[in-house]
Amino acid sequence: MEISVGHYESGFPMVCGTFNRCLQNMLRGSMAHLPPARRILMRLFRPAITLASNLLWKGREGFNLDYTPDFKQTLTIPVICVGGFRTRAVMEAAINRGQCDAVSAGRPFIADPYFYRHLRENEPGPRCVDCNACVGHLGAQPADCYHPTVRAEKDAMLARHAQS
Repeated sequence: MEISVGHYESGFPMVCGTFNRCLQNMLRGSMAHLPPARRILMRLFRPAITLASNLLWKGREGFNLDYTPDFKQTLTIPVICVGGFRTRAVMEAAINRGQCDAVSAGRPFIADPYFYRHLRENEPGPRCVDCNACVGHLGAQPADCYHPTVRAEKDAMLARHAQS
């Protein structure tokens, strides 16, 4: 059983972090098909929505771990937790404390396709900064990292791997 807040229809609680790039990208992409009045309202209220979202859903590793105890106590099958995991230390701590049996990750792989290899070998790699720009492009652009610095690191890493 994987513990998650939901899926794209759950809205922003499914991801944590910052939302400025996310909302900008949504206006250019997935919200482009909304009626003009809704797009205008979104443009007008985007700063307030961004501020509220940044305050309500701050980025932190393992943000769904609060929900795992009830599942761990009730189920006899493995419980997996997803949600903001970025470092080996936090992943191992969640498992060692018995909060979950395994962890899964999504956005770290968008930033770094070699994410688990880098964790295993204690090597640096591009790191997701929870800007949620990738989420803002859902349904309008390919799944990829749209943070300029992280994307540049990823592209450079992939070019080095292609040469070796």
